[in-house]
Amino acid sequence: MARVFWGTRVMEIVKKHESGDLVWKRIKLTSTRKAKAKKRLHCVWQSIIRAEDNLETLTSFGIISC
Repeated sequence: MARVFWGTRVMEIVKKHESGDLVWKRIKLTSTRKAKAKKRLHCVWQSIIRAEDNLETLTSFGIISC
């Protein structure tokens, strides 16, 4: 039953090891980390939306044809 709450209190990240390998790490999810992750996710979605809008604008002006 303890595993049910595991994902809500832990954040999994991938770090590059000194040997070049990727290592999964689990760190405690604090309110600060949660807020920063939420802000980063918001920025990523905003950039995706802007890219889609730019593509629509370019296709409507005939600069790019899809």
